[in-house]
Amino acid sequence: TILHEEGLIPTAIIGFVGQIFCATCVNKSGLFVEFNNGMPSGGFETNHNVEESLLIRLLHITQNSSTLDQFDKKISPSSPADYSLVVNVVNVTHTGAFEFSAGQGIMRKTNFTHNEIIASANSFSHPDWTLKPTDEQCWFGHSRRDNLVEQVQNFPVLSPKNLTSVMDIDLKEGGG
Repeated sequence: TILHEEGLIPTAIIGFVGQIFCATCVNKSGLFVEFNNGMPSGGFETNHNVEESLLIRLLHITQNSSTLDQFDKKISPSSPADYSLVVNVVNVTHTGAFEFSAGQGIMRKTNFTHNEIIASANSFSHPDWTLKPTDEQCWFGHSRRDNLVEQVQNFPVLSPKNLTSVMDIDLKEGGG
């Protein structure tokens, strides 16, 4: 679904039919936003006391941000999250990860260099988190993330064909 609201940056929602939140979004300015469920790392609590769900807030922020810096300024670390999420934001030159813990009521941010290979799964990667779930507790998120980073090292350019071959590798065989 592509939203063309007056005064806002046109934004595509990529997800299931009927889904009206930013699970995966890309806007006309080239800002790509996607999330992974972070409950294994950030706690399985759900905070029902927030005014606006983080899922909806991500869509609004994406519709109002043409750069990663603008997105960064609009997403507040002090705003409570209703779900624990790993939110990844990418544009042509920058990559950032925002890890929200509903249980701890905080967010941690990591910026990456643009030539750094990163992968995201259902586990927090910021070193300051006190919760350290095992691989089994985070749906093998550590292994999936590490395996993906290892697998893409084999390609000088990560084309759709190469990425498809990486994603087809089973976890037991070193895949994601």
